[in-house]
Amino acid sequence: ETCLDVVEEGFKHYMHSVKQLDLQEELLASGFMEIKMRSAGRYDLQLPELSTEPFSFLLQDAPWMPLVHAALGSDATLTHFGCMLSFPGSATQ
Repeated sequence: ETCLDVVEEGFKHYMHSVKQLDLQEELLASGFMEIKMRSAGRYDLQLPELSTEPFSFLLQDAPWMPLVHAALGSDATLTHFGCMLSFPGSATQ
């Protein structure tokens, strides 16, 4: 499974739930812990699957971790596993 797979599956799952529960207005107004619409075509997704061992290259093995530890200390830890997803034609940030 790739990062792309996790993002696509997560987005489809969240949007399916939003539609099934008729929560489109709430998604637009304020969003949910798992998914927030930041602007038209741009979403912030929480994807805890990215914190699992197959994705360690994003975590403890990430090439930027020495910089993180230098700036924040050796006990710095990642607390949010997510993705900003922008579709073609989405509003600029």
